[in-house]
Amino acid sequence: MRVHRKARSVLSVAVLTLMSCRGQPAKVAGRADGGGGPVTLGLSLVSGIVTVGDFVVADISLVNVSPTPVWLNGRLALNREDDPPQMREVWILVVGPDGHDVPFECMKRLRQTNSDDYRVLKPHESISTEEVLTGCYRFERPGRYSLAAFYQDENPDRPSGPAAVPFISQLLQSAPITLEVRGLKRAP
Repeated sequence: MRVHRKARSVLSVAVLTLMSCRGQPAKVAGRADGGGGPVTLGLSLVSGIVTVGDFVVADISLVNVSPTPVWLNGRLALNREDDPPQMREVWILVVGPDGHDVPFECMKRLRQTNSDDYRVLKPHESISTEEVLTGCYRFERPGRYSLAAFYQDENPDRPSGPAAVPFISQLLQSAPITLEVRGLKRAP
């Protein structure tokens, strides 16, 4: 099952990258209908243009765009997709200027999920976290990088939420974004 999701994630980013290169609007499955209403996953960069060696900082957010509350894991822990479900809810796929995936190469020091990580997200409420991506991904080559975030809580030990409040466990995908990395300027 994990292999299937990984292939679907990679294929989604590849298709979205091709569509954005052709200047066509990309359609993405960035919502999940948890029975009570949709939630969207957002990914944005503090700066969309950086120089090789600069920090790349991303903002990852979940927004309840429905008129009803939802129950979800608000920790938004970034790690690899193939890490144990208790150690991640979010992963980011990065495609480099050469069209190849840029691997996630850092060791995140995360604790296992616990009941304090779960919360009700009220209608039209959002939660977000900032992540410095340069410690985990190598943005060493000048060019355009495509990024897309994914959220899914597969924790088998999650606590029960309030009665009649749906749990969001579906796979969510953000719209793809582009990062432009410029080379260092040479001194005259």
